[in-house]
Amino acid sequence: RIVINDRADVARAVGVPAVHLRDDGWPVARVRALFDAPVLVGQSIHDAGAAARSQADYVHVGAVFGSGDKPAGGLDLLRAVAAVSRVPVHAVGGVTPANAAACRAAGAAGAEEPEEDPADA
Repeated sequence: RIVINDRADVARAVGVPAVHLRDDGWPVARVRALFDAPVLVGQSIHDAGAAARSQADYVHVGAVFGSGDKPAGGLDLLRAVAAVSRVPVHAVGGVTPANAAACRAAGAAGAEEPEEDPADA
């Protein structure tokens, strides 16, 4: 499955019915209105209040363990989001095989490991 990051207009133009929105991106309802058929919409969120209000089909919460210039939100943030979210919660940001189980225990439906930087290979 292909998900277009933050560009609902591009997703519609190329016929990809899946979009992931930034926390400050377009409203989910606006994205859904662009499509003539059902569309999968995900949303990055950074607090439990946003998770409770989200109309997305899934949410990414993070950076759980920190990532690049994004500070760590921690497992407490992940737990708080999972407790109020009506949709699957995915942990992102600094997730590794060593800490993925802790994300699952905190309520994450899934976790995303960072992509390996080709420069590090």
